[in-house]
Amino acid sequence: MRGRGTAALCGCAKLIEGTTVLFQWRLFVCGVGLVTVSPSVGMAQQALPDAVVQALVATAQDNFWGRAVLSSGEPVQPIDDAERTAPVIPFPDSVRVVSAAAPVGGALWCGVEWQPYYLAFMQSERRKSWSEKQVAFIGVLFGIAQRSMWNALKQNPCTPETRELVIRRLGETKAAP
Repeated sequence: MRGRGTAALCGCAKLIEGTTVLFQWRLFVCGVGLVTVSPSVGMAQQALPDAVVQALVATAQDNFWGRAVLSSGEPVQPIDDAERTAPVIPFPDSVRVVSAAAPVGGALWCGVEWQPYYLAFMQSERRKSWSEKQVAFIGVLFGIAQRSMWNALKQNPCTPETRELVIRRLGETKAAP
């Protein structure tokens, strides 16, 4: 599989060159994302491009206030305009959440059960010192990142070999913090 290259695995050769955030996300999906999804492609965890994480965080934040719901059933509201515009969680944690969501995008693409992975991830986040708003934001960011990964992959069929790799990756990471 290494000889085929990650570009061949997800059709990156079909991508048009550009510098858009979507293009960077697709490069991550096709080049680095399969490291996340597929340990056999390579074990090194490579960093997501900051622009991709920033775009996903911005989308999450745009869809967070007044739309996400607290455990009380009430929509999440900022205390003031400063809270509305400030980062909800630190950037390194946003990178971690987006990276954790990447294999779930692969699972959606391949039709693999992913809910136990997500529930374990969120349970781990709830054990940390996050506020309820921050936990809600982490859930929103995770969902947006997984859906973005799926959207980037869905143009090509998931092969049986890739499906098995996704299953293995979810199993390897389900207990990860």
